[in-house]
Amino acid sequence: MSGRRGRSLSTVAAGLLECGPTAVYLWLLRTTRMANPDPAIHTQSRFGGLLGHDGTFVSHIEAGRRPIPPDLRDRWLQLIGLDGGGLQRYLASVDARTHPVLSSPPYGQAQSQADFDLVDRALEGESLTPQQWARACDAAVTLRLPRTVRRFCRRAADAMSVCSSAEYRVMVTALAHLPGQAVTEAVRESVEASPTRGYHAIQILGELDGSLSGPVLRYFFRDLPDPWLERSLAESMRRVVSRGEVTTLVDDPSALQRSLVEGLGEASSWTSRIELANLAWALGPMPAQLQERVINESDADVRLVAHPALSESAQAAVSALREQAVASTLDKMYGSPVEDPLADRLAGLMITGRTRRARIHAAEALALSPYSDRVAGVLGSLTRAPAVEVRRAATQALQSFPTTPDVVASLTAAAQRDSDPSVRGRALGSLVFHSDGLPQEVLDTVIRDHDPEVRRSAVDLAHAAGNTPALRTAMADADPAIARHARLLDPAQITI
Repeated sequence: MSGRRGRSLSTVAAGLLECGPTAVYLWLLRTTRMANPDPAIHTQSRFGGLLGHDGTFVSHIEAGRRPIPPDLRDRWLQLIGLDGGGLQRYLASVDARTHPVLSSPPYGQAQSQADFDLVDRALEGESLTPQQWARACDAAVTLRLPRTVRRFCRRAADAMSVCSSAEYRVMVTALAHLPGQAVTEAVRESVEASPTRGYHAIQILGELDGSLSGPVLRYFFRDLPDPWLERSLAESMRRVVSRGEVTTLVDDPSALQRSLVEGLGEASSWTSRIELANLAWALGPMPAQLQERVINESDADVRLVAHPALSESAQAAVSALREQAVASTLDKMYGSPVEDPLADRLAGLMITGRTRRARIHAAEALALSPYSDRVAGVLGSLTRAPAVEVRRAATQALQSFPTTPDVVASLTAAAQRDSDPSVRGRALGSLVFHSDGLPQEVLDTVIRDHDPEVRRSAVDLAHAAGNTPALRTAMADADPAIARHARLLDPAQITI
């Protein structure tokens, strides 16, 4: 973009390039306003006037020097065209323990008696939606009845086992604000009772203080109750270790590092390999011979953990996103800014981030931004790229973008026809977020895929789409684990 003319579009503080939630929040406020075609919005002084203030007021808020006044928050977001609900969900997903900027009312202040009624319904065993569980959690925070709260947490942890991937994070965010000890015990008991579907509940442990969740993570890691827990366990362990909250997670970190690196080839999935390698790296300085093994790993995504140099294919993918999505959007933005460093950074993270969470959070931020439509279009083309690591990254990223015919078509083609099972499985995982109206013939095809990991992902998609016939087909799968997985999600069997 060296030939472009204009000014740089970035918030004032250089530290915003760190891509943390505060940086992304302020970046979204500014880029969304400047991309608005209405001069009364994209002109700072005129926008301030609409709110009863001046341009300096707007500048201070977009630079993070002061928050948006609560009485102006909804109108501010509505005027610039930023999805407030999506923004709040993004901020909470990055760190559920941090009070979301836009949360109203605060956790522990139930909106009505109806929220407490939801607590009673949950304790009585009624089925609640994830959104209802979140409201019930808000009410349960105020209870001073430890046994009742513990029972409630257990019911919630069990309910997560039948949530789809598109829904469970609502519950993770809400449960993170309940007493940590009660939540930790509830997750342990729930996973022990139903390990096949425990990977969603395990995610909560990464949100809690490591002094509480560390022993449980260590317990399950020593004796893995189900292969599909591997990725969630490794990710949650890495998060608490990286935060410095657990210093006794293992007795001998170097021995665990060796075990993790030597076991990469036996990991249950490509995402497990990435998270296991990241956990090994987070445990401390790694011996040179182990570093060399990670650098020479056959999977390009695993190599990124130890060696940040990108492959030519990854570099080309990131360049395509920056030129065809970011730069083309800047051309149409007020003032034609020369560059947007944070958007460029997010595009790179989305394709080549070291962890699954980093990639998904980057995609979620871009999906909320003015670049969303063009980024989704480029990602659709990248699902057909020659390099498998690019196709996997693109199919994963598309889960975060709005559902459109083009997005569904790209993911459906990858799920049905890609030559690599990891791409087919990842495409199915992303289709969970776009499952409304999915054609029956798609599920009929993927539920019979020759790869068992793909078929298991197809079961999750059938559940999210409410397709009972496909679930019933999977109940007769030759793989007992897949058949059991499908039975657990059969609507006739769900009691939570």
